Amino acid sequence: METDTMIIIIIIIPVYDACFLVLEGLLLGTTFAFVVGGELLLMIAGRATRITD
Repeated sequence: METDTMIIIIIIIPVYDACFLVLEGLLLGTTFAFVVGGELLLMIAGRATRITD
């Protein structure tokens, strides 16, 4: 049960931050925040697949 919680914390919090950056980029029209958020999401997706394997 503890490992599940750890995985959720490791994945969910960075995803939330990355999504916020993407939304901020869309709302403010700043390409920088949008790109950084997108790259963060890709990095997290890669990390998530490694955890499940």
